Amino acid sequence: MNKKIRVAIVGYGNIGKYTLEAINQAEDFELVGIVRRYPNEKQPQELSGISVVDSSKPWKM
Repeated sequence: MNKKIRVAIVGYGNIGKYTLEAINQAEDFELVGIVRRYPNEKQPQELSGISVVDSSKPWKM
C-alpha cells in the first residue's frame, strides 16, 4: 500500500487553481488545505469542503 503525499496549496491565484486541479487528478496526492491571506472571507465554490487558513501551521505535514 502506497502512502499519499500530503500537500497544501499556498495562494489561490491562477497557479493555485491549476495546482488544485492537478492534485485532484493525482491518485498519490492528498490535499490538506489551502493557505490564503483572508481565510475568513467568502471562498470560491470550488473550495467548498477544503480547509482554508492563513498559515500552514495548523497541519502536521
